[in-house]
Amino acid sequence: MVILGAVLLLHNLDIRIFRYVWPSAIILLGLYLLVRSLRRRTGTVHIDFGNAQVFGETVSSGFTGAVDGTTMSHFIGDIELNLTGAQLKPGVNKVTLSAFIGDIKVMTPKGVATKVVCSAFAGSFHALGQTKEGIMLSLHEATADYETAEKKLLITCSAFIGEIKIGAA
Repeated sequence: MVILGAVLLLHNLDIRIFRYVWPSAIILLGLYLLVRSLRRRTGTVHIDFGNAQVFGETVSSGFTGAVDGTTMSHFIGDIELNLTGAQLKPGVNKVTLSAFIGDIKVMTPKGVATKVVCSAFAGSFHALGQTKEGIMLSLHEATADYETAEKKLLITCSAFIGEIKIGAA
């Protein structure tokens, strides 16, 4: 609705938006390809939870601490989060991940009640057995036992351009 309203406003102001759409799309695609090649040249960065990074790849392997309140964000780069050994408190344990251009991959513990809320402007989702691809995507999916479980994992992800994968390891 916001994008449609902006397009209509620009049209009423006699600003021809489509003149800029294709060049902008090509520039964004070029940035995406540039970041992909830079990522292959740079090493992996391991960080503690709650930090943000501008470029590169964030990987958390074997995380064993409390997970509730975890927030990670990137401008350009990938996030890979392994929660298979995470400690969950009773109730809802929230994890929030965001990337402007890049992929997000989360490995969840087997048998844990999980709810996924994702959004992306362009990309694909592979979460809890559901797959979506395209533009202006959103996904709200939960395991069957989510509402009744004692310990729950709520994962909120957003990406402007990228792929989001969430599932049990």
